[in-house]
Amino acid sequence: MRAKVPVHRNPLGSLGRSLRIVPSTTILLALALLALTLLAFPASADDVVTSDFVTPKVSYSRADWPAAVAQLRSETLAQPGTAGALTFVRNYRFKPYDQRRQPALMQINAIAAQIFPGINRSPVPVLLPFDMPRFIADRMNDAAGAAPGPYLASFRSVDVFEAGPSGYSAVVTAAAGGHQDLPPRVFARPVEIHITASLLTYELNDPLLGKGDTVKSLAEQYPDIRRTIREGFVRYAFTRFGIPYVVSIPCLDSVKRARRLACREASPIAEHFLKNLKVVGGKPVPPRPAIAPAPLERPQAMSPDFTYRPPGELIANSGYRGARGRADRSVYSQIRFPIEHAPAFANSQSFMNWGDCYLKGRLPRPHGKGDAYRCRLNDKRLVFDESATENYSYPWQDNFCETRDFQAGQCPGGFGHQGQDIRPSNCTLRNEGADRCIPDRFDAVAVRDGVVLRR
Repeated sequence: MRAKVPVHRNPLGSLGRSLRIVPSTTILLALALLALTLLAFPASADDVVTSDFVTPKVSYSRADWPAAVAQLRSETLAQPGTAGALTFVRNYRFKPYDQRRQPALMQINAIAAQIFPGINRSPVPVLLPFDMPRFIADRMNDAAGAAPGPYLASFRSVDVFEAGPSGYSAVVTAAAGGHQDLPPRVFARPVEIHITASLLTYELNDPLLGKGDTVKSLAEQYPDIRRTIREGFVRYAFTRFGIPYVVSIPCLDSVKRARRLACREASPIAEHFLKNLKVVGGKPVPPRPAIAPAPLERPQAMSPDFTYRPPGELIANSGYRGARGRADRSVYSQIRFPIEHAPAFANSQSFMNWGDCYLKGRLPRPHGKGDAYRCRLNDKRLVFDESATENYSYPWQDNFCETRDFQAGQCPGGFGHQGQDIRPSNCTLRNEGADRCIPDRFDAVAVRDGVVLRR
């Protein structure tokens, strides 16, 4: 059955082979805890399903600022030479969420803004492995360096810091070659450590949320901390001051390679990072109520040719161990499809023409352009030609829960793709007789200003 309704799912996890990111364009990716989705081109009114798309339920956390200030006070008083630098006496003339009630926060933000511009835009306490008390002491003695490196707990630099209405994200780099406080492996490339925190959380139906391995070495500092390995990242999720935080490092869930970090190597780096987190700023905001799901506003203009199959309907037997997809009609973010020019096509790259069947076997194995084959997992007939018409035609089809070895708690089988494959409007073959498209011919555009953290 084909439905003509707006589509969702996050396309950024798996961009089509013939796409390139516009160099001048930037995208701010959300928390790992949040799953962005996609609002597609308008649909035809005569074939709309009765079950409307809805916005998700969004919960808001309430930051415990007195606890954050108490930690800041403890860290500051433990550093010699900071006496009188920050004022920790509360000013009760102001409301609890007026920054002037906590003079120390105003002062720390003014100091930190020299290194982390916009830090006072974060409505959550900003935690970074930055020795702010030592920086303040050096500053009071006119010895503070302009660069943050000496205060970064053996890390090299803060390469990204972005704060906004919901929280903040940062990327801290460990230098290639390691450091005496880090594991002895000489890294071929700098190691990126991501940290992010947010007031808001999309409430997903995901049995894996909150699950993971306990971390005994950090349990006293972060009682609820859990470690998971998903999508080529080792992630540490924990709650501090009532706010969810995530620290993550890109890694291989396998043996180490010359130029890639194994997750077991990344874990000690993440734990060193976590042990050295300090309060460096942030600004209180009034509490906000949770947002209940609501019907999504539907497009008024109709397209005569756009069609797609319902959410959760995968190519037959392409799901993990034969499991189906998830019929989720929540639209988590009202953004446009991120290819600059229409049309564009959302469908599987592994289980469509020229696909590799996610290495589950092809029968018979194709050897040249146009050879017919099928995936061992199903009976769909395919041809070994990436430019095949079916690849660049409607209907769009969900492949979020398609066979992959990534844990995906939203998928019925517990494992899935965790993304949506997309293709641009057409394919130009590399040369006469070739079976592959020329890459990097089409632009992907940002949905708003920000920074590309992962692609």
